[in-house]
Amino acid sequence: MQLPVHDQHVQAGARLVERFGWQVPSDYGDPLAEALAARQAAGLADRSDRGKIRLTGPERVPFLHALVTNDLTALSPERGCYTLALNHKGQIVAEFPVLPWGESLLLTVEPGERAFTLSWLRRHKLRRKVEIQDATTELALFSLVGPQAPAVLERWLGERIILASEDVVPRQWRGSPLLIAGNRTVGMPGYDLLLPAEQAAAAWM
Repeated sequence: MQLPVHDQHVQAGARLVERFGWQVPSDYGDPLAEALAARQAAGLADRSDRGKIRLTGPERVPFLHALVTNDLTALSPERGCYTLALNHKGQIVAEFPVLPWGESLLLTVEPGERAFTLSWLRRHKLRRKVEIQDATTELALFSLVGPQAPAVLERWLGERIILASEDVVPRQWRGSPLLIAGNRTVGMPGYDLLLPAEQAAAAWM
């Protein structure tokens, strides 16, 4: 499968590799310089190959709360969390951020864990009033990281946003929904940007 901005990666000289059925950029010719640029200024990574699972319905929070280690009852429209999912023996079977987005919860999982996580969630649904949807190809996911990431986002969005990890702010971008989530998994200021795949090419900075 191809990422929503596949053509832009090719035009930029990306070296593409196959990973879990997706063609993803490994680097653009100088991986050391690219990593240094992200460390010293800002870097943008296309992570649209990550699995995206949307939970909707009035019981979405108690349903997921019963399956994970974090307290999902503490979620708010502006605050998500990172959590572990456990089986009936207390063993970790998955880990993912849980991001509130309007009347839904969005989980983003590693590409190789998407099918298992979907199956695992659906197996535990029973009669819960929750819908579990695979939104992987529906949404693009870009990660913007580095000390200059806040300034780059401000130039792109026209608004300065500072977020702690898993904090979220929903916005509109060119008439389409946009979710901005704090991401500090690489130890630097960062954001995950989620938006409809059909807007990805226009949004790619």
